[in-house]
Amino acid sequence: MATGNNINEVKTLMPKVKDTFDKYILLLKENDVRLEELVFTKRLSKNSNNYQSRNTIENNALTKLNNEGKLLKTGEVLQYIITDYYQTRSKNNRAIPIELINQTHSYDVIKYIELLTQTCNSVTEPFGFKLL
Repeated sequence: MATGNNINEVKTLMPKVKDTFDKYILLLKENDVRLEELVFTKRLSKNSNNYQSRNTIENNALTKLNNEGKLLKTGEVLQYIITDYYQTRSKNNRAIPIELINQTHSYDVIKYIELLTQTCNSVTEPFGFKLL
């Protein structure tokens, strides 16, 4: 899209954008994306043991770290992978901190496709093009 010099040129690039989008959707569906490429990062505004037990992705990952004896302090960074956003398998398996990832963990394909779609559409919709 950056190669287009005006709106009409950008619009003519949309089939290439769609092809690239489809390529990454397929990689996600085939579980062919390395977990390291799917990491979310959040800097903590307070110590990890001071977060309330709301059912958020971040709290789920923090709870897992706390259970392993690792408490993060204000200003430290939490990094995690979304493993089961909609809690289809287990209420406590929404996310996994990167420190605890092993060979058995997998990412939530549906949620990562949703996030990719939302992000791409936020860029293409102003040009009248919706990817999904």
